[in-house]
Amino acid sequence: MRTSNLTLAFAGYAVYIYGLKGPEYGTFEVSIDSNTTTAQSYSAKNGTEPTLLFADTSLPYARHSLVVKNTGKSDTQGGDVFVLDSLQTSIQLAPAGAQVTNTTLEEDNGALTYVGEWGNNTSPAFSGGGSTYTNGDGASVSFEFNGALVRDHHSI
Repeated sequence: MRTSNLTLAFAGYAVYIYGLKGPEYGTFEVSIDSNTTTAQSYSAKNGTEPTLLFADTSLPYARHSLVVKNTGKSDTQGGDVFVLDSLQTSIQLAPAGAQVTNTTLEEDNGALTYVGEWGNNTSPAFSGGGSTYTNGDGASVSFEFNGALVRDHHSI
């Protein structure tokens, strides 16, 4: 199994991780500011929609470092699959009088620049009806941002 990590810096007091569950799914680690927790996406039945896999609502309102790592099959059950659909974090919007806008970038948005080997899936189980994935070493996705905050958003 090739391990993969997602790293994200965010400012807030809560984080929610949504993904899929099923018999072929395994465990994953969530590290917030170097405090690591093991979570499970295994389920005896396949899920048909993204579901909440992990939440931490007890963080102090501050800048945090989040790392999500697929750790694969647990000792007794499941498989090596981990599907991250979306992340949601708390945010401080803006001071009074500021203009606030929310823009969701789905995986097929032209503003996203993919580097390396990527594949695509379509399914109503994914936010926006599709997903982009990689197993490629050194693969990355980036976009230009002009603003004060990036918020990961989950909409079901």
